[in-house]
Amino acid sequence: MTRAPLLLLCLLVAGCVTVDATLKADGSGTITYTYNREKNTTVAAEKARFASPHLTIESLTLGEKTVTLKAKFDDVTKLDTAEGFKLATITRTRKDGEEVLDVTLANPKPITEQVPSIPDLVFSVTLPGKVIEATPTATIAGTRVTWTIKAADYAHAPKTELSVRYAAS
Repeated sequence: MTRAPLLLLCLLVAGCVTVDATLKADGSGTITYTYNREKNTTVAAEKARFASPHLTIESLTLGEKTVTLKAKFDDVTKLDTAEGFKLATITRTRKDGEEVLDVTLANPKPITEQVPSIPDLVFSVTLPGKVIEATPTATIAGTRVTWTIKAADYAHAPKTELSVRYAAS
């Protein structure tokens, strides 16, 4: 196994990855991102990874096994301007009073080996309108959509695509 897939596997095995975001009608919003902490991680290094003119860090907390970032963004489609979000491509498309939010999570080095049992990745978004439909792995509750992705599925795939259609305000 090469270094990159091994690193990804180690990060996934160490604990969970969760994203909880709120999107406003203008495309701005807030995000709380909890991810696995690598050895020797520092606050300064993580703040540098998330530095972007489109992201304002409100707090960054180093736990024993995780890092939690709380931030505001001015345009959800520009989150990938921060190094820490470079593997996420986000688009918004509006048509006939509805909007579609598409998220593609890239995995540049999929793992072909068997992956041990590891925690799921959970992505939740509260939207500015009622959710109409979302990709099959989603749970819908009014204006909130939550995707639970099997970490092993993510580790094996070159990309994971999430999509939600909701009433535009």
